[in-house]
Amino acid sequence: MEDYNPPLIEDHKQQELIKSSSRFEPELKLASVKRIITDAFKFAGRPNQNVKQWLQEFDEALQLVKVSDVAKYEQLVLKLSGEAKIWYQNNKSSLSTWSQLVDGLHQTFSLPTERELAFKQLNSPQQGANEPVTTVC
Repeated sequence: MEDYNPPLIEDHKQQELIKSSSRFEPELKLASVKRIITDAFKFAGRPNQNVKQWLQEFDEALQLVKVSDVAKYEQLVLKLSGEAKIWYQNNKSSLSTWSQLVDGLHQTFSLPTERELAFKQLNSPQQGANEPVTTVC
């Protein structure tokens, strides 16, 4: 029994399909970017919002369609609201790049780390119901 080789016509059709789809690539890319930006939640800087996760999801989505840092910066600013928007307006003169904007948002709106919480608990001990005062001090 001979090996089956598909006809060359199928290969040719597949190559044509690849060529034609690459012509639409810029339009697909633009549509993807619009959808990502439209679907992205606004970031208001509220305590229940995780700035690290929000920035990571925003950045990863736009990296998929290879958006420049300048475009990411411009689009991210449009997604800021509330305290985050006020913070940006007060600091935008020192936030001229994507990296500076991301770093500033992290520094300003990051949730306290476990280490900071542990340190805070050490500095504010509480006496338990059956615990002598000497163990708390």
